[in-house]
Amino acid sequence: MTTLSPEHKKTPDGARGFSKRKSANSLDTTTLQDAIMAAGMRPPQHIPCGAITRFPGIGKKSSNRAGWCWRSDDCGGAAYGDYSTGLRETWQATGAERSQIDWQVMRKVQRQRIAVDEARYQSKAGEVREIWASLCEAPPVFAYFVAKQIEKFSHLFRTHEYNGRLCVVAPLEYRGAVVNIQHISERGGKWPYPGARWAGAYCVVQRPYKHTHLILCEGVATGCTLATLDPTAVVVAALNKDNLLPVARDIRRVHPNDRAIIAADNDRYTDGNPGKTKAIEAARAIGAEYSVPEFPPGVPGTDFNDLYCAGCLS
Repeated sequence: MTTLSPEHKKTPDGARGFSKRKSANSLDTTTLQDAIMAAGMRPPQHIPCGAITRFPGIGKKSSNRAGWCWRSDDCGGAAYGDYSTGLRETWQATGAERSQIDWQVMRKVQRQRIAVDEARYQSKAGEVREIWASLCEAPPVFAYFVAKQIEKFSHLFRTHEYNGRLCVVAPLEYRGAVVNIQHISERGGKWPYPGARWAGAYCVVQRPYKHTHLILCEGVATGCTLATLDPTAVVVAALNKDNLLPVARDIRRVHPNDRAIIAADNDRYTDGNPGKTKAIEAARAIGAEYSVPEFPPGVPGTDFNDLYCAGCLS
């Protein structure tokens, strides 16, 4: 385990115009779409003026909406970024008069957009809770449980037939209320309930009456493994690496003084090892420890469940 202290950085307040904050793209000859694509995102062909446009963040799937762009009313300038990475840049059309971004107007539009999203999330959460209440507890012999050696945690899941496929679902919470469900097929395919809240949602795998510390990981199966190994810990699965940071902050808000450990995925086959990188980022943000699974030579896998199923943890 490596203990990390929280990092506190002051971010600039920003300016109402572009002249106070220049980027590599500020006076470029590229189009706005070219500038956004150069940052690693895929914007739509048309970006309207005087509005916020959302699109997939850096490296995200087409359904993701972490990417954003606010274009000025005169279309001569824009601000864009990625909520998931914190990226924020500006762009200025060549030959155009320097545009002024009214950040107060931009924030107002953002608040309106958030209100629309929240209303949709509330509606979808109601649908999810009705579905969850209608389902039966999953059997321990479900193929995914057996493959992951988590049969004793079958009580967390319920069976559901989705588009003719038998699967199990795990309840996903957001600030204490069930807001989504994660479907898991027999072979391990995973998908959420369409349109329901995903960012910041999590699955509480274990919540002992008297706990000694907190453990946060990515996958639900990994959480079950960690709960097996450490029955005194509150164990929470953030579902993926990008959710680690928001879920860690939410947990720290509820448990401000508890010892916390971020159990990383060791994405050793992926450039930059994003599972480890994101875990360290989350640990720094809340003053937690982090732990990375180390695999003996020849043993495949990336997470603590893989290590456990290979007989390397007990």
